Amino acid sequence: MHYLKNMKRITLIVSLIVIASFFIMPRFISVWCGQYDYTCQDSFTPFFSATMIFFPLLLFSLLTYKMHERVFRSWLHFVYWWVPLSIILTLITPDGSGGWGIPNLISREIVAITFSSLFAIISLIIIIWKYLATRRST
Repeated sequence: MHYLKNMKRITLIVSLIVIASFFIMPRFISVWCGQYDYTCQDSFTPFFSATMIFFPLLLFSLLTYKMHERVFRSWLHFVYWWVPLSIILTLITPDGSGGWGIPNLISREIVAITFSSLFAIISLIIIIWKYLATRRST
């Protein structure tokens, strides 16, 4: 049980740090790269796309913080494989347009938004399902 309390705190703190860096990084990027060095600034774009998953992660870690440990544990098992998978697929997705003026149908932003949305929907289903199951059993 003590392990889960620490995991609740760690999940909350990590998601807060990543989201804070999401908002703080643009200020530092223009200082690091220079105001008009867009090639350097564009190299940070994957970071912003990959961190989109942490917005629903923060929301649901706040939601499950005071809930029963069984609810949090079930959701955390899903988080353990979904978040890394989302980040990896977002980072390996090509960014930009297709060749010969044909638009690329799958972009990094589309993948990030899709996986973040799916994460939110599936997380909500898992949390509600487990919450109702723990209420029935007690």
